[in-house]
Amino acid sequence: MDPPTRQAPPETAEDVGEQQKPWVQCTIQECSDATGECQRMESWVLRQEHMTDYKSFLDIRNFEPAGFLPGRLDSGKGMTASISCNERSVDTSLSCTECIRLIKGGPYGIRGVAVGAYPMEREVLPCLELSKPLPKYEPMSGDRYDGNSEDPRQTAFCNVISARL
Repeated sequence: MDPPTRQAPPETAEDVGEQQKPWVQCTIQECSDATGECQRMESWVLRQEHMTDYKSFLDIRNFEPAGFLPGRLDSGKGMTASISCNERSVDTSLSCTECIRLIKGGPYGIRGVAVGAYPMEREVLPCLELSKPLPKYEPMSGDRYDGNSEDPRQTAFCNVISARL
């Protein structure tokens, strides 16, 4: 005689979300020095344990505490960018206007490279689930390699708001 089996309902998104660590939401605003009016805003959601990689992502984007350098967020003169980050609870209803992966370590070096998710992830959980360790890199003879000791990995960030005000 077989032992009795117990059936349970499948895990739902709420169950999965409750098991994850808290998230962080970082808001970047670019405002006029003269009027104080903000002209651009982005809001990024990430897992709390990925905060160090998010700082690397800001470095790749040339973010400085005093403002953005010309580049992706092309600012005119007299503009100052600020960033503020706050812990937030898991919210599976969020949508991504952009899902970005930061790939660091191994052949990508200590600085890394930021690339868009392909295919694009529009929902926050599938976007953030792109974060994972990558295979260990063994440089071949003749490879140009910075010799960093970081384990190769990719970390994903979800841009939930990208607006020109």
